[in-house]
Amino acid sequence: MARWHLQTQALSSTSPAALATPTHRDTRTKNTEKWIRVKRIPDTFVSFESYLDSFAGPLIEEVHADIFSSLAGYAQANFTQVIKVEKLDGKKFENPVFSFQIAEPVKDEKSRETYEPTECDIIVLSPQKPKHVSDLTQNKSSYVLDKIVKGGEDDDDLPPDCFIARLSSELTVEADPVTRIPKEQLFAVVLVNMKTYNRIWTCLDKGNNRQKKVPPAANENQNVSHVSDTVDIVWQYKSKAVKWDMSKSSQSSRCFPDRSIDDLGLENFMLNTSQLNAVADCVPVTGKFSSSVKLIWGPPGTGKTKTIGTLLWAMLLSKHRTLACAPTNTAVLGVASRIVKLVHEFSGSRDIHLSDIVLFGNKKRMKIDEDHELSTVFLSSRTRRLSKCFAKKPWRLCLSSLLHFLEKSVAEQHQLYTERILAKMKETERKNHEKNKTEDCSVTSCTEGKDPEDICDNVEIEHGDDEYYDNEEESEDEEDCYESEGVKSDDAGDGCDPEPAEQMLVILPLKEYVRATYNELAADLFNCMEVLQTDFPRNPSMGQSFQCMTDVAELLNILHTYINSDDDDVWLDGLLEGQIKQDNDPAKWPDLLASVHTEECLKSKFRKARSLCIQELQYLSKHLELPFWANCFHCSYYDYERDIRMYLLQKASCILCTVSRSFSLYNVPVDKDTFLLQMLTVDEAAQLKECETLIPMLLPGIRQAVFIGDECQLPALVKSKISENAYFGRSVFERLSTLGYNKHLLSVQYRMHPEISKFPVANFYDSKVSDGPNVVCKNYERKFLPGKMFGSYSFINVEGGHETTEKHGQSLKNTIEVAAVLWIVKRLFEESVFTGTKLSVGIVSPYNAQVRAIQEKLGESCDMYDGFSVKVKSVDGFQGAEEDIIIMSTVRSNGAGSVGFLTNLQRTNVALTRAKHCLWIVGNVTTLAQSRSVWQKIVKDAIARGCLFDASDNKDLSNALVNAITELDDYNNLARMDSLHIRMPMYQRPQWRYR
Repeated sequence: MARWHLQTQALSSTSPAALATPTHRDTRTKNTEKWIRVKRIPDTFVSFESYLDSFAGPLIEEVHADIFSSLAGYAQANFTQVIKVEKLDGKKFENPVFSFQIAEPVKDEKSRETYEPTECDIIVLSPQKPKHVSDLTQNKSSYVLDKIVKGGEDDDDLPPDCFIARLSSELTVEADPVTRIPKEQLFAVVLVNMKTYNRIWTCLDKGNNRQKKVPPAANENQNVSHVSDTVDIVWQYKSKAVKWDMSKSSQSSRCFPDRSIDDLGLENFMLNTSQLNAVADCVPVTGKFSSSVKLIWGPPGTGKTKTIGTLLWAMLLSKHRTLACAPTNTAVLGVASRIVKLVHEFSGSRDIHLSDIVLFGNKKRMKIDEDHELSTVFLSSRTRRLSKCFAKKPWRLCLSSLLHFLEKSVAEQHQLYTERILAKMKETERKNHEKNKTEDCSVTSCTEGKDPEDICDNVEIEHGDDEYYDNEEESEDEEDCYESEGVKSDDAGDGCDPEPAEQMLVILPLKEYVRATYNELAADLFNCMEVLQTDFPRNPSMGQSFQCMTDVAELLNILHTYINSDDDDVWLDGLLEGQIKQDNDPAKWPDLLASVHTEECLKSKFRKARSLCIQELQYLSKHLELPFWANCFHCSYYDYERDIRMYLLQKASCILCTVSRSFSLYNVPVDKDTFLLQMLTVDEAAQLKECETLIPMLLPGIRQAVFIGDECQLPALVKSKISENAYFGRSVFERLSTLGYNKHLLSVQYRMHPEISKFPVANFYDSKVSDGPNVVCKNYERKFLPGKMFGSYSFINVEGGHETTEKHGQSLKNTIEVAAVLWIVKRLFEESVFTGTKLSVGIVSPYNAQVRAIQEKLGESCDMYDGFSVKVKSVDGFQGAEEDIIIMSTVRSNGAGSVGFLTNLQRTNVALTRAKHCLWIVGNVTTLAQSRSVWQKIVKDAIARGCLFDASDNKDLSNALVNAITELDDYNNLARMDSLHIRMPMYQRPQWRYR
């Protein structure tokens, strides 16, 4: 272990890409190669140091494999043309560094010329468009391997079409020294993004520098109360039993009467017993927050997202800051939609607001625009709304301006306004006279013959609030902020030194002055309050202030109605008065507001509304403390928005992002007023490498972790066989489960028709999951196509086809199964259009080549009808998704019974559990039945249940397959089809026997 430690320290400042990329592989010393031996990650660990070190070797090997795998897929890689290139100062960098500008991405969906740069992308710079990996191997000097070090959507410094990259060697293509345009064609081809790998590596290094607070032998079971944080529980846990027993490690029916959850209102969420028990056990007891790790086991359709949403709601009510993560954007958006929906539905009587929730990530990949339901909680959208609100006119200026206007006599204000306008007129006249003595310049100050409303619409009003604002008592920080920005009025534009615009200087009559001034000031404040109510994170001390904003908005509307009415007598006398008697007692304000609404005398109603509005504005001025960015003018919008983003992340009670993106939270400053994150929840936790889970787990303050997942579904994707054999893809959820760690089983599934759930529940979940009342209901059974073949569950035997590889790849496809799937989709589309039934269809295959073949044939033929949708994805791409109908193409068709990674139980489980109403499997029974895998059981089960059908059972389907073969001119397939259209169904043939 000592040598391993030395290696870790030596590499701590190096990224894994630097050790794994082809350019560095040749330069490694023999000793370095010897040190990075890949060892199997153990189940238990003797120290925290050994725990972290166990991931380093497999991580480097995985990076190496991922890069070379991407080179193998070079022909399918996205790319873009470089239009400008410039070398930066090379003295500062070990490798040459260049800046690049690229062409605008092609909008054609079928084009691969759509690459947009992202930080940490590994790219190839080549004079040729990517056609085959041999383009690189034939002439090694013609390309350069690069890593993008700056650029992309998250970079505010560079335009989206520019990036900076560190090159493996000097660029061979020359550029014009003036225009910077390459003299030859140059293309940037993306291979792989290294950001997640770099973040894992950095966190492993952070962990090595972390102080060890607990000795290795301190934690012999999961309930030790003095363990300092969740990471210690995870690495220190030892097996309870040699043999794992599912029945002992799940808590599907256990109750927690000691948990005080009655005040959380969970009875409104319609949770079943297993869901309620899981939530109750994860919510900290009032006044206590001891370190713990909880596992929630959620088989397909058992309501994992509902359970997580309820848990996040409970944490919001309990005032515990929570970070909710998942491996993918899709999973994060699912959880975010659930908690936002709960806040909309149930926050009326609770002190929970959408401003307590922040979702952040890649806006483009999450597809969140301003009209999206989640834009209200999305970080960049919220930041933009706050910056737009306060950048030009800070909160304190809006507040004090209107307060001054309502407090002081408008007659006195109008007099000051008149004097100021007259002074400006005189100064303007003097300047014009000096500029052109020969021209007789005069400035009119008369409004005769003009419509007062037209004047109000075209004249910028000066209302004398600047002088009042400058004389207010302010903090030194605020004074410095204003002085440093050099701003003396509220008319600052987007920049720091706006060009003074020429204005028509006129003196408005008193009534028009009052209306114009009030309307402008009230609109400014109303806009600020609206944004604060929606987007500003609250703490318990702000309750009265936000109630004041609600009251003030109501009172401003009342004042607006009267001030803009034709009946001057109602409001003018009230505003001519100076200070009025007030009772600044917030406890009385609800009754005072009620009396305003019930007052029948209009003049008295106006006076009461004005008086109460002044009182509540004064309260806001004294008690509502906003951060500096809400009270200062800013020149730099980048710094301004960055400050807002950091503040929102500091104060949010619930933060949602991907596990990888949570690395950004290490950059959020922590001060004395910042409460650290306390709980971590991870959805789809079994789909994460354990070392990747360390990214959020090592964040300061995390004391409780809840992992929700299902180790019986797909694990994390691992490209390297060496790393896979070293258990690099294993999740913390799976490792703890195999050691017998207690976990809550969500025991009722609400997705699949019982005919669909029967096999996976019995074979993957030991029959411990029951069908929910909704799926056993008779009307849950749907008949989308006629015939027994298209019932809730069926296996459709398609023989005669054969598996082939793509031209430049190794993935398999089966053209006969493609034809079968397309015929079924065509019939579903026709029925959907004819009956007007909305229908979602998913086509799933284990092989990407088959997915691409079906997508190519399908095209856009089904997009013409809004009620019919088709998604074609690999098994991995469908994890976590569900559709009304799933059609699975198994592809494999050979005489040896070879089925490749179809033998993987987790992949098979995912494929069989995506359908809600119908699951139709298309495959070669002969091949699958001889495979000695789970597919042999599936075929046997289909025969026993009478669900195995032959393509010949449907004449139209059989003819479609023959026509497809004829079109392909596939004589080999024709010979093997053995008169497909007249064959006997497989399950009726006497030669099939199972022992």
